[in-house]
Amino acid sequence: MLHRFCLLLLLASIMLAAAGKARDKHFWFDEILTLTISRLPVGPEMWDAMTAGFEFNPPLLYLVTHGAIQWFGEGHIAARLPQIIAGIGGLLIGFAVVSRGSNPVAGFWFVLLLSSTQMFAYFYEARPYSIVFFVTMLAWFIWQKIADQSQPRLMYLIALTMSLAVAILFHLWSIVLLPCFAASALALSYERKQFLWREIAAVCLALPVIAFCFPMIRASRGIVFGGPIYFPSLWNATIGFYLDNLGLLLLVFLGSTFILVSCATLRRKGAPAHLTLPLVPLHEMVLAGSLILSPLMIFAVTKLTHSAFMSRYALVACSGAAFWCARMLSSIASPNRLVSVGILMTLSLYYIGQSGKLATKGWSSTKDPAGDLSALTIPPYRNLPIIYAQPIEFVESDFYAPQDLAGRFVYVADSRMAIQFTQTDGVDTALLNGSRWLRLKGKVISYEEFLASYKKFVLLHDDNPEFNWLSPRLRQIGVRLTTIPSTGQRMLLCEFP
Repeated sequence: MLHRFCLLLLLASIMLAAAGKARDKHFWFDEILTLTISRLPVGPEMWDAMTAGFEFNPPLLYLVTHGAIQWFGEGHIAARLPQIIAGIGGLLIGFAVVSRGSNPVAGFWFVLLLSSTQMFAYFYEARPYSIVFFVTMLAWFIWQKIADQSQPRLMYLIALTMSLAVAILFHLWSIVLLPCFAASALALSYERKQFLWREIAAVCLALPVIAFCFPMIRASRGIVFGGPIYFPSLWNATIGFYLDNLGLLLLVFLGSTFILVSCATLRRKGAPAHLTLPLVPLHEMVLAGSLILSPLMIFAVTKLTHSAFMSRYALVACSGAAFWCARMLSSIASPNRLVSVGILMTLSLYYIGQSGKLATKGWSSTKDPAGDLSALTIPPYRNLPIIYAQPIEFVESDFYAPQDLAGRFVYVADSRMAIQFTQTDGVDTALLNGSRWLRLKGKVISYEEFLASYKKFVLLHDDNPEFNWLSPRLRQIGVRLTTIPSTGQRMLLCEFP
């Protein structure tokens, strides 16, 4: 029972660390969109907002966040509580999945390795990714139950269908789970020398729920998703994804694979017999491998459909990689339990120490999205409009700034100009479509209204070209730009000639 106590202590430490991170992290643009819809009463008004064309997630994210807000409020931890709980729940189920057919050491490796990936950053974000991770691990756990039975019980088949359907209803790109589990079912068919039509049908029957996503898909079709942020190269979508999101896990995967394959190759020449490749059933190897390759699947579909690819859409790949690495590390370390336990205890103490450090920090947030705008509260800038060149920064600053300051905030949204300068109008169109629901203190205006009404203003800008089309446009049309003292290049006084 000692390993259960250690597991609960480790999970509690990770949960405390996630809560500390959530407390200190301001809501960013995507989370503010989540809160915007989740605040609304459940019913036609919420549905209208979901299908208005400024957010494109399926309904369950907003319903769950709505419940959290109703019960606990809109605090940084409270609104993210479903994601924190789901992340810890996913680690707990993952521990059971990886330990099955191996030992608790493998389960501990899974928890620690998964927590070292970028997935952990979404444990404390009001978006669907940690919930998708939880549902993925739940589906995997159910799949193991099905694979253990020659005649699977109907209850397990229904549970598998429902779990996959729920994943899709949290995030559309969870649809990649279906080919992953279908491939695993085909591999199990090969192992048993018979076509397992019921298992494959259970996976496929989750597909019809995508009909609930059609209104959101239709609302997004008028948006141009281009530029490197939405349409990365094949390298950035694959190798770049693994480098950016797997982190330590990638090194562990490559290193442990090299050790195990080398030892298996040299076994006849006296290598220790216990250093063999982990005994993982073919159907689980296929499932883990398919999840690892899911970024490629998503990238291919986004290329064919001209939709957006973001690396966070494919974070389920971390689950497959952590499963495989945990099994391999367990095989390497199993003959020497002292070494294995020592490594695990060191890593566990690190997480416990991190969670304790976060718990003893001050309870105020550490970053102000509005930045230091004190220079704009004194003459001669006190009464000038403050125009943001970056739409994401505009929404985040507007969310946190006091009314008297945020009332001066303006963002100029124009799809044609955005496409011309940044190759995408994704955020501009979202702000135009969503301004009715966003409860902005500032204003979103058209380019024509801007030209007609704003002759002198302060521009907050940066040189990041992702969404900033206004700065180069102002230079192009000859607006006089003067740097405001003591602000670097961030604030410019702008005057039309």
